Amino acid sequence: MALAEIRLVRQEELEQINRLRAQAAALHNQGRPDIYPPFSPALAAQLAERLQDPGAELVAAFRQGSAAGYALVLYREIPSTPHSVGRRVCHIDEFGVDEDCRRQKIGAQLLDFIKARAAEKGFSQIQLNVWGFNQSAIAFYQRMGFEPVRYFMELQL
Repeated sequence: MALAEIRLVRQEELEQINRLRAQAAALHNQGRPDIYPPFSPALAAQLAERLQDPGAELVAAFRQGSAAGYALVLYREIPSTPHSVGRRVCHIDEFGVDEDCRRQKIGAQLLDFIKARAAEKGFSQIQLNVWGFNQSAIAFYQRMGFEPVRYFMELQL
């Protein structure tokens, strides 16, 4: 299996990334239609806006010039409060692999790249959120060494 080229995304490649984001949005819409609407032009346009944040990076895996996976990574300085210690957090805000490229090590390659970038920038941890309905993602992240650190729970009324 050929390795993907992992790198930062260029402005002219955002349409390819939004194709992958639409797949992730469909999964979220199916799992939690009470929270997530279908993918829309507004959501597509939001990506360019989010990349104006100097603490954000859009990383992608490319195979033969086509995006096979992506991650939106946020580097954050969280100040100290009376309730928590200040810290620097590398947060994976979005992560997705093309449906046709799953189980081909694309996700692992993306995470390796993100780990290296975060370490270069002096971050000692990476965090992310995953929905309980997304059992395949939970299993993937656990295989990659992520561990649950808290549980966000809800009660439907």
